[in-house]
Amino acid sequence: MKTVGKELLLFLPRDFLNFIKPFVGERFDYFFKSYNWKFWSLEDFTVKNEHLKTTGLINKSDIAFASNMEGQTLFFRNESGRLSSKIYQIDEDGEWGFYAMSITEFVNFEQTQKLIKEIKRVGFQNQDLSVISHCNGSVFRYAYELYSSQFDASYSIERNMRALEIFEELADAGHPLAAHELATHYYYEEKLDIDLVIKWREKAIDLGSIEDIFELVDFIIDEDLRQVEKAILLLKGLLSVSWHNKRASLKLSRIYMDGLGVEQDFQKGIHYAEMSANAGNYNATTDLAFCYFEGKGVEQDLRKAHELLVMADHKITENLGEGLYAKEIRMMAEQLNAI
Repeated sequence: MKTVGKELLLFLPRDFLNFIKPFVGERFDYFFKSYNWKFWSLEDFTVKNEHLKTTGLINKSDIAFASNMEGQTLFFRNESGRLSSKIYQIDEDGEWGFYAMSITEFVNFEQTQKLIKEIKRVGFQNQDLSVISHCNGSVFRYAYELYSSQFDASYSIERNMRALEIFEELADAGHPLAAHELATHYYYEEKLDIDLVIKWREKAIDLGSIEDIFELVDFIIDEDLRQVEKAILLLKGLLSVSWHNKRASLKLSRIYMDGLGVEQDFQKGIHYAEMSANAGNYNATTDLAFCYFEGKGVEQDLRKAHELLVMADHKITENLGEGLYAKEIRMMAEQLNAI
């Protein structure tokens, strides 16, 4: 127990240590962003971190500290040799992403919500944000609620302009979701500015947003295939990250299988599809099934195609409650019986 206490003191961010200090290593609950987060006791901390690191869900130098009933866990990542104050979230499937700028967002949650609720009544021009201005994460949450779609009843150009100003300030200060929101805003502008969308996606990526890698890849594929090599490099950079490689390798597979901005290459497509399927991606397993059925990139093999599609549909049923390929599975089975 003493060793764990020393580890906490040595590595955890100071604001986090101040936050948990009143609880003296005991379990406690804290509500934030629609979830009741259970902060672990020192005993839980040791056991749960060992499990997460052994299973590869977090790196050995990362530290997790809380979870919720949805199977999600909060953790600090080791960035440039030390734990960042940024908080990340990971689920049971290993999908993770940025969650909060610091634990101070938790502390400011009620004050931030109060400001958000008062936007309409008081008017954003008359609000004093000084109570949360010391925490970029809290200011982001306020700006996020200030911004609205043109289809929302609360929409106004003035509100959105102010929200965008705040997003730019926060992105320049290192907030990845602020850059993400800017990219999303410019993507939906009536006149699309490809360079502006890419600028803010890349900013978000530089600030640690994995999701923006996938967003940028999809954007390049849809809007500017001249930059597909950039997309390929970004995806290859995720292949060594166990909790993102199955998604990245599937996208690489489809780029090569469909010849999206590159010369069509079935061998590379199959290679990355197999990589993704082996990592547990049932969409990749489905792709492989149809490749074997059609003999695309591989020697035609109806039996293997059938086995793969049954396997994929079983996983789909586990995830969605029902399968999607019953008709195709029956058709393959009929062709096999006719041989």
